Amino acid sequence: MRLVLLLLWLPLAAAGAGVDPENRRITLAIGSEPPSLDSSIAEDGGSREILAAINEGLVYLDQRLNVRPAVAERWDDRGEQVTFHLRKDARWADGSPVTAHDFVYAWRRLVDPKTGASGSLSLAWIVENAEEIIAGDLPPSALGVRALDDHTLVAEKSGPIPFFLEYIGTAPFYPLKQSFVEAQGEAYAAEADTLLSNGPFVLTRWVHGAELELAANPHYWNRDALKLDAVDIGYVTTDNRTLLNLFTSGELATFTLTAETLEDASEAGIRLRQNPMTGCIGLITFNFRDGRVTANKHLRKAIQASLDPETYANRIVAVPANTPASSMFPSWLGIDDIRLRDLHPPRAIEIDQAVARSHLERAAGELGEAPTLTLLSWEGQERQVEYIQGQLKSKLGLDVRIDKQSYKQAISRLIGGDFDISLSRFCGAVRDPDFFASIFHSDDTFNDGRFSSEEYDRLFELTRRSRDPGERMEAFGRLQEILIEEAVILPTHEIGEVYAQDDRLVGLPRFPIRRYARAAIR
Repeated sequence: MRLVLLLLWLPLAAAGAGVDPENRRITLAIGSEPPSLDSSIAEDGGSREILAAINEGLVYLDQRLNVRPAVAERWDDRGEQVTFHLRKDARWADGSPVTAHDFVYAWRRLVDPKTGASGSLSLAWIVENAEEIIAGDLPPSALGVRALDDHTLVAEKSGPIPFFLEYIGTAPFYPLKQSFVEAQGEAYAAEADTLLSNGPFVLTRWVHGAELELAANPHYWNRDALKLDAVDIGYVTTDNRTLLNLFTSGELATFTLTAETLEDASEAGIRLRQNPMTGCIGLITFNFRDGRVTANKHLRKAIQASLDPETYANRIVAVPANTPASSMFPSWLGIDDIRLRDLHPPRAIEIDQAVARSHLERAAGELGEAPTLTLLSWEGQERQVEYIQGQLKSKLGLDVRIDKQSYKQAISRLIGGDFDISLSRFCGAVRDPDFFASIFHSDDTFNDGRFSSEEYDRLFELTRRSRDPGERMEAFGRLQEILIEEAVILPTHEIGEVYAQDDRLVGLPRFPIRRYARAAIR
């Protein structure tokens, strides 16, 4: 693999070349080091964006969330069984063929309890026997996927799942070459040369905490369609003023603005663009674990009545394209082109200090005292956490200790339950409400707060069994009500973005994920 990477190496662009037409290269920045580039394990948006650049699944979702062919040229969907016909020119970065066996291995590895795939397992249930394998009741070989030959893959669904194809276009279902993964052992995907991919680009350089470089994959089946030869992620920082300076000096091709730099960028005459749909929702997560004060419903209701999403989105986030959230379910979710919000508008939360104080008094009585809270956050969230800290102090008299971590460490603490409340975001690019609803099921691995409700679980399981869109929509409406009534989380805003982009960089989709294979320099 090292020899292959040397052959792919491209010379570094000249300093200041955010867009380098001569070498067909762009330079970007990311906010944090990818926690993992193992496609079976990665569960954060940053890691999956890079994985989407260097890998390719059976299908992918376009900007309208339509399913498009990728490694699979075509497929036959027979209800609860799908047969995929793989293109014969699909190749790994080492030149070897991508086969149906590579998908079988990857999917079995995903559900194998030995892998420890964490949040990725939230998607695996769609394949027959996945849940029983994850629970240890069946071996991974029992998973409902098999290769009829090198170019024919058969997948058995676990039920009537209308969004099956949308799910299998995501990172957990990318192929893996068994011989390579097993040769790397625990070092797999930890460095550029211990990772083998099959997508438009190849990770050729990874200086941890500082830089990643993606070079066009010469073995990619659609190599001639690529308009970029390299994507240099040359900066890892959340300092938005630094990013503005880099963009102004021509060292970045594009970057996303925050409230800190919005006015300065506008005054400098930089053309600002909006992307109102990132597929993400901002939220405040409560910890329901035993011994955590936020397991107390009245404390959560007190906080719910104190924090106004309108103020949070418009004055604290303070960037156009971000809109106040009234539900965990983004406004664009629905079934058969009917939006959930249109049939079941979320109940408005009453922001009222008297109501909040009343709940706090009841909470203090049950807890024995007014608690001190730990608020988990990471770099770049200073305005938000200071606002929350100030509001809870001024309105409720609560002391809030801010626990600021690196992004990677914050994710680790969130999963491990080392917090009372946490700023979070959740992203999904499937039209169906299933994915956003799934994270509050008692057994879901994305259920970081460990909320548990028999009624919620029952209704959610109904949405996965039912073939009736109307019945499913009614159940999702009730799930939305439970999340609000129990103050399970506090949705803050539907996340959009304002960004600056060099006019020479064109064709870069930003939803459902940035797809560099579509970008070009004019």
